[in-house]
Amino acid sequence: MSQLSNWDGVIQEYNDIWGYVDDADREYAIIGSYSNTHFIDISTPTAPREVQRFPGNTSSSWRDFKTYRHYAYGVSEGDGSLQIFDLSSLPNSVTKVYDSQAFFSNCHNIFIDEKHDRLYAVGASRGNLIVLDLSQNPANPTLLKNTPLQGGYVHDLYVRDHIAYCSHEYRGLSIYDFSDVNNIVTKGSITSYIDKGYNHSSWLSANGEVMAMADETHGLSVKLVDVSDLTDIEVISNFKSTLETNATPTSIAHNPFIVGDKYVVVSYYHDGVQIYDISNPAAPKKVAYYDTDTSNSDYVDYIGSWGAYPYLPSGNIIASDINNGLFVLKPAFDLHDTSCPTILEIDEAIISDGIYSATESLTAKGVVVNNTAVSFKAGSRVTLEPGFDSKYGSQLDAFIEACTEANLEETRSTVLFDEPTDLSLLASEELVAGSTTLKVTPNPFRTTTTIQIELPATKEISLHLLDGQGRLLRQLLTPQHKNAGKYRVEHDLEFLEKGIYFIRMQTDKEVLTQKVICLK
Repeated sequence: MSQLSNWDGVIQEYNDIWGYVDDADREYAIIGSYSNTHFIDISTPTAPREVQRFPGNTSSSWRDFKTYRHYAYGVSEGDGSLQIFDLSSLPNSVTKVYDSQAFFSNCHNIFIDEKHDRLYAVGASRGNLIVLDLSQNPANPTLLKNTPLQGGYVHDLYVRDHIAYCSHEYRGLSIYDFSDVNNIVTKGSITSYIDKGYNHSSWLSANGEVMAMADETHGLSVKLVDVSDLTDIEVISNFKSTLETNATPTSIAHNPFIVGDKYVVVSYYHDGVQIYDISNPAAPKKVAYYDTDTSNSDYVDYIGSWGAYPYLPSGNIIASDINNGLFVLKPAFDLHDTSCPTILEIDEAIISDGIYSATESLTAKGVVVNNTAVSFKAGSRVTLEPGFDSKYGSQLDAFIEACTEANLEETRSTVLFDEPTDLSLLASEELVAGSTTLKVTPNPFRTTTTIQIELPATKEISLHLLDGQGRLLRQLLTPQHKNAGKYRVEHDLEFLEKGIYFIRMQTDKEVLTQKVICLK
């Protein structure tokens, strides 16, 4: 990774960081310091500009933030409060619209389940987990539940579709179903594992099968955990920083974030920001790093990179360093290219001895898998080449049916996408030299929207649909060459839930991103 910029407001101490994208696709960093919350315009990543700062209810070494629609939510430990900021007037200003201790005065972190309009607060007063409803008025939440949990105090959590993955300090990780806040169900836990320490925080992969888990204890590793079966959670692999300069490695992985199913981005107290390729969770491989504090060689303290936010549509990573402020970093590869193989796991109990081929059945149904035979044998794991899901995804049902006819069982490890869609030419009039545009209409939309593209010259172009955190949902258009012209493609997006998404267009020279809103 390379540094695009570093912003330091000459503050005594920085803490957590989060990202935000406005309706004009401008990108922002929200970073905390000992006394303030800072809103930084990074739409020009080489020249960060502080838009505004707001003092906290109290000075604190711990501040954490999340965003929901056009609001930012901030909490802190100590005699703090819940602060809510309206971001709709960016890039000109930010407005604080809420500052109250009605729900808690002390809170370590929050997580927002955007799909269900809920804010979860942990490390709060009296140690309970607090659930707030944002659906009626995001600027004035209401209380849904204030409850203790079976595992005790929760230091941090990740929530998806009502399922909360809670870090219980030295008691490990427990998972709860909050579908009914008055009947919270424990789904599973892991209390004994390699390099167990202070279970600090975790993050879930896009396919929901792998969790990256960090123990905030000197010298311990990051764990990749199989959570595909919550009744049988186990560590797949573990890894740790290799940048230590002292004889006894004692760095600390603080906050891990998974991008898609392929990368985990980790902020290390002493060793900066590191990226690992986890497309094979059993063998993670470090592929990039940036040290935000090269002057540090003392690994017994808690200094260095606090957090790293990797979900901006630009692919840039924003990181906070306790002593050095905000860093805007650029990986040397496309962080959002999270494609990975489709894996079919064949149940040994179903298959007798021998090797089976589904090729004839597929061909009979008019399905051709890159003219390649797909063979199976008992107890095997068959990997289909990357790109199968994007090229032949709409034919997947026929593929599964063919496997079923061959008496095979399969499970998928990735989301499989629609078949490729071609761009249709709108007009052939002359275009402005050097002009490349991306427009989505209608926007907001409910089920269907049209993507309009203008290209100045022959380029290779691809389209991706990202969620609100920049994670890949679907490939809308496989890479293909097009001549200069105006094009359009219409997509049925009925499968989307209400919320904010991004359409990302990539050519051989540039990347354009359009924010879209599904009303549902």
